[in-house]
Amino acid sequence: MRETQDYHQGRKTRTHRALILAYCRIAVHAPQMQLLPRVDITRWVLQYYMTGCQVLGISIINKEIQDPDLKLTLIWSVTEISRAIQDADDSQSFQFTCKEELLGYMLNFMKEETMDSLASPVCLRAMLAIKHLRQGETLTESG
Repeated sequence: MRETQDYHQGRKTRTHRALILAYCRIAVHAPQMQLLPRVDITRWVLQYYMTGCQVLGISIINKEIQDPDLKLTLIWSVTEISRAIQDADDSQSFQFTCKEELLGYMLNFMKEETMDSLASPVCLRAMLAIKHLRQGETLTESG
């Protein structure tokens, strides 16, 4: 019974990773004029990530149990979607509504890594995603 459960959980996670990547590719290859009005697909990416982190409807909090490939897929998708938004013509005036939520996920991924493994793929890619999420912002603080 346990093997069957593991098999179905693995298939579910692979399906969620494929859907996250599909939405990412749609954003990357969408015509620039159509991307910004449809950037709410990022919500779908987050939804598939969150449901991929569940077993029997219960969210997995323990980082050792979480699928690292699903985490890396989300990070890569956030990076690519952020780059696609930056490349759009009207990106300077665009308000990316879930930017703060995505930044929170990236920072949490980095916090979950041990301090001696800052060179891990998760940390390195999360830092790159944060860079692309924050790029183009103007600093309002003096100092």
